[in-house]
Amino acid sequence: MNAKASQKERWRDFLEVVFLVIILAIFIRVFFLGMYRVSSSSMAPTLLTGDFIWASKVAYGIKLPFSHHKILQKMPEKGDLVVVHFFSQEQSMHKIMRVIAHPGDHVEIKNQQAWVNENKVVISMSQINSAELNQRKDMSPLVVPPGAIFVMFDNREEEGGLEILSDGKEDSLGVLVSLDQIDAQVKGVWFSLDWSASSTESNESPRLRWERVGTQL
Repeated sequence: MNAKASQKERWRDFLEVVFLVIILAIFIRVFFLGMYRVSSSSMAPTLLTGDFIWASKVAYGIKLPFSHHKILQKMPEKGDLVVVHFFSQEQSMHKIMRVIAHPGDHVEIKNQQAWVNENKVVISMSQINSAELNQRKDMSPLVVPPGAIFVMFDNREEEGGLEILSDGKEDSLGVLVSLDQIDAQVKGVWFSLDWSASSTESNESPRLRWERVGTQL
């Protein structure tokens, strides 16, 4: 075998390895690992605007290709941060929310505070004054049905309700979702940028939040 043929074979082997690595990376990205950017403060202070998070897509089961159904499905734990997929004929979106209640649990929201089985759920919330609090809707008691969970935002005042997410339901402070809508479990923050000090006029760059890089949740 001459030198030219040997070099050609080495290039072919190299391209085959690169191709396999790309295919493997795509496979892992689609079926196992989710990457998301936090664009609002609805989960502050746990997650901040500008956080880049990673999540496990197999924590609660394996989603079948081209389907919303899963096999080996597992119930999320209360308190887990999950990526919820809201979809309809008009739109499709992902929201990061906290699991509050399981099937059979009794849920009620009074004065913007969640109660599950008559026990108050302690989660982070933004500071709001009494006038704003009195204007917010409470939620009548409900029982979480089989195959569903109840999820909420930590910072519910900032998010401004769930009217666009709950298919027209009037429960503006939380929402029932099916287990099939849970895409992933949030595991940590791998990168974070603080855009609050930057502006288009000053051309300032965002600040890298070193203290949040690599944070596990």
